[in-house]
Amino acid sequence: MNLIVLKEKLTKRLKLNLPDMKTQLRMLVKPDKPFNFDNKAQDAIPAAVLILLFEQDDDIHFVMTERTHTVEHHRGQ
Repeated sequence: MNLIVLKEKLTKRLKLNLPDMKTQLRMLVKPDKPFNFDNKAQDAIPAAVLILLFEQDDDIHFVMTERTHTVEHHRGQ
């Protein structure tokens, strides 16, 4: 697969409806501890993720990094 084919597939899939709720719940992450999200929308901080995709050896790859253990939040992730 190349990036052009991937783009075409993603474009088609993003136009489809999501799976039913039962299927979505089955794929839901099950945390070890209860998750308490009490933040308010007005307190939200805009964020983004950049995924670098590249072709190599007739396949698509992406870069993964690991945070250092010296940062304040999310060490080692």
